[in-house]
Amino acid sequence: MTGLRLSARSLAVALLFALAVLRAPEFARAEVKLPKNVAVQRDIPYGADKAAKFDLYLPKDLAGTSRPLPTVLWIHGGGWAGGGKEHVAQYAAELAAGGFAVAAMDYSLPPDAIYPTPVRQAFEALAYLRREAARLHVDPARFFIAGDSAGAQIAAQAAAAVTSRAYARRLRVRPTISARELKGALLYCGAYDLTTMGFTGPITSKLDTPLAQYAGTQTFRADRNFASFSVARYVTRAFPATFITAGNDDDFEDQSRAFARRLKAVRVRVDELFFAADFTPRQGHVYQFALDKPIARYSVMRAVDFMKAALGWR
Repeated sequence: MTGLRLSARSLAVALLFALAVLRAPEFARAEVKLPKNVAVQRDIPYGADKAAKFDLYLPKDLAGTSRPLPTVLWIHGGGWAGGGKEHVAQYAAELAAGGFAVAAMDYSLPPDAIYPTPVRQAFEALAYLRREAARLHVDPARFFIAGDSAGAQIAAQAAAAVTSRAYARRLRVRPTISARELKGALLYCGAYDLTTMGFTGPITSKLDTPLAQYAGTQTFRADRNFASFSVARYVTRAFPATFITAGNDDDFEDQSRAFARRLKAVRVRVDELFFAADFTPRQGHVYQFALDKPIARYSVMRAVDFMKAALGWR
């Protein structure tokens, strides 16, 4: 796909959108307070691009051992045009406290890189984690892939590519792990089908420019190459067991519920966390990052329980 020539105005709009999302209350980042039993290694380079780095969160009791852990690769959100691994730091640390290695990755953004670069980079990160498994306490036979918002859509694409050779060919990506090694997906507040996405909500009404930047074309809705963005249309029975959630005041709740139904229709095991329409307080986009709230902490517990069940832990 050829790149889109960006005007200064269109680039500014995309960047302002990404900043607006990241300044929402759910994204507000206080200083990260690592759980007492968690340590972090920051800015580990997994590829040649300057953005290709991840932070690795590990339980401290691994020190001095060679014990490998099931590993979560987390892909951050930000409207496909912004964001960064620092915005998922606290949540990643909380998952690590549950007994997992968690690699929170950065990826290249428009205008420097367009679709499907983040999917390719997810596989670069997974390849690096496999190569350096012994040093990083990674179990290369037990991976989970996770993401929030735009990152959930990218994570779902990576999971679909691992489990469908036809979809991987369509994306022109080469998975670096096997379906047997991918134990599950954790998808938070994502969008999975461009053809059914409403563009009228507080977030979605601002998505046209970021998606055009990401797709590399102003006509992204009709672009044949970008059609594979709608991952819901390509999932198969082999898609991994999935934990999926969204708030009841989130523009992407309908997308998340529809994707859960689609997965169940093809007999994928789904653990879903949704809220009744009258549930209060209403839960907004990426509600799970407000970890001072009981519902957000409950989402951590549910995610950890889902992964343990997928691994057969008792």
